[in-house]
Amino acid sequence: MAIVNGERIYRKAFYEKLKDTYGTTIATQMIDEALIYQEAEKENIAITDKEIDAEIKTLEDTYGGKEALQGELDSRNISTDKLRSQIETTLIVEQILMKDITITEDEKKEFYEQYKDVLFTDNDNPTYEESEAKIEDTLKDQKISQQVQTWLTDLEGKSTIKNNVEDPKDYSFLGITRAFADQLLGN
Repeated sequence: MAIVNGERIYRKAFYEKLKDTYGTTIATQMIDEALIYQEAEKENIAITDKEIDAEIKTLEDTYGGKEALQGELDSRNISTDKLRSQIETTLIVEQILMKDITITEDEKKEFYEQYKDVLFTDNDNPTYEESEAKIEDTLKDQKISQQVQTWLTDLEGKSTIKNNVEDPKDYSFLGITRAFADQLLGN
């Protein structure tokens, strides 16, 4: 992996340290992503490039342009492909969970009255009508955030998951042979 003043740091040690430090977190994230994509397939949800491009455009506007967004991505070591993948995953979750979410007119009006001075600083006195779309988006995001972990936990409970990071397999020859034979025989 590296050589420091003639002393080698081996790739195996590097990967072991990564696994020990971040392994459980990354494994959980990858398991969650697999569950999300499996649910998308079950529900025939496909996110288009156009939808992803629209989200990227929104991010560009938020950060002050394409170059500013790229600078932010670079500072976080996030590639454009990784950003697109994250957006796709987020849009899938939104589509799946929005089916069960309703936002009432009363909720929107209450939110407007409670937060208009905090959230709507672009305009000194925004009307409810001027703010309604922003309010609905904010409430939608809040409700999805509140439901996503429960939804993922429910999916995990209904799924067969073998997390070899948290519960490593015994990779002895006999263990591998037994596991293969068990799978072959359906045990």
